[in-house]
Amino acid sequence: MTVRYQNQAHQELMGSHVGRRCYEAYRHQSEICADCHLMEAFQDGKVHRAELNMPCTLSERCLQISASALNGPEGDPVAGIQVVRDVTDRRLAEQEAVVLNQVLTWQTLELNQANRELEAFCQAISHDLRAPLTRVYSSAQELQRYGSVLDEDGNFFVTLVNEGCVQMEALLDALMVLCRVTEVDLVSAPVDLTAMVQQLVAQLRQADPSRKVSLLTAPRLMVQGDPQLLLVAMTNLIANAWKYSSGVAEPVIELGSFDSEEGETVLFVRDNGAGFDSARSDELFQPFRRLHSARQFPGTGLGLATVRRIIRRHNGRVWGEGKPGCGATFYFTLNC
Repeated sequence: MTVRYQNQAHQELMGSHVGRRCYEAYRHQSEICADCHLMEAFQDGKVHRAELNMPCTLSERCLQISASALNGPEGDPVAGIQVVRDVTDRRLAEQEAVVLNQVLTWQTLELNQANRELEAFCQAISHDLRAPLTRVYSSAQELQRYGSVLDEDGNFFVTLVNEGCVQMEALLDALMVLCRVTEVDLVSAPVDLTAMVQQLVAQLRQADPSRKVSLLTAPRLMVQGDPQLLLVAMTNLIANAWKYSSGVAEPVIELGSFDSEEGETVLFVRDNGAGFDSARSDELFQPFRRLHSARQFPGTGLGLATVRRIIRRHNGRVWGEGKPGCGATFYFTLNC
C-alpha cells in the first residue's frame, strides 16, 4: 500500500506522496481503510470503482477511482494501479439536475392546481354568471317593446343595457374558449393552414360583402398540430387582420412562412391595417390589454391571449411586429 508512482496530473491534484502509505497520505488513517477498493481488487482480481469526496490541493473534490491489481510472474498481485478522475463538475451538475427536477415537480403541481381552479372558474362562467345575464338581457329586450311609452332618455338606456349584454355575452364566450384551450387534450394531425384561412376569409366576406379584402396565401401550407385548437388560433388572427384593416382603402391579408436562421419554420399572418407600436407588442398577448380604442375596434381583448395559449400548447412561440398606420405581422412557430 505504499505509493510508488504518481503522474504529474495526480501530483497537482493531490500533492506528491511517493513513498508514503496511501491510507496515511490520502485518508489520514493509521491502517488500511475498511472500504479499500484496491484491497478488494487484490482479493478477487477484478476492477473496483468508487466515488469519494476527498481534500485536494485547492479544495475538496469528488474523485472517481478505478483500482485494479498488477500480478507478478507467479500470478500473485505485486502492486495496485489506481486511475483517478476528477468528476466534481459532473456531480455538481447531477445535484443541480435533482434540484431542478424538484422545482419542476413543484411547478407541475402548482400548474395542475391552477388548471383545476381555471376549470372551476369556467364552470362558474357557464352557469353562475350566464344565468343572471340572460335574465337582464331578456328583460331589456322586452323593454324595447315599450319604446313608445319611454322618453328619449329611457330608450337610450334600454339600448345601452342591450348593447352591454351583447358585449358581456361575447366576453363570456371568449373566456370559455380561453379556458377550454387549457383543458382539451392535444391531438396532433396534419393541418392545411392555407385551406383553413381561405375558408375563414370566405366566411368573413359572406358576413360583410361590402368589404373588398385581398388574400395572399401560399399554395399549400401544411403544419402538424391540433386541428381544432389551430382553427381557434387562426380564427382570432384572421379576424384581427380583417378588423384592423377596415380603415384601409385596399386591405390585404397575407398568410406565409419562412425558415429562420436556426432552421425553424416560422409562420405569419400580416395585414396592412392600423398597426401598433412594436415596443408594446407584449401587452397585446395579455388578457384584456388593448392598444386601440374599443369604440373604434370592438373586441373582447382575449383573442391574442387565446392565440398565445394555443401556440404554447404546441411548444411554440408567438410574437408581433407592427408600426402605427402601417399594418401588423404576427409570427408563430409550432413544435407539436
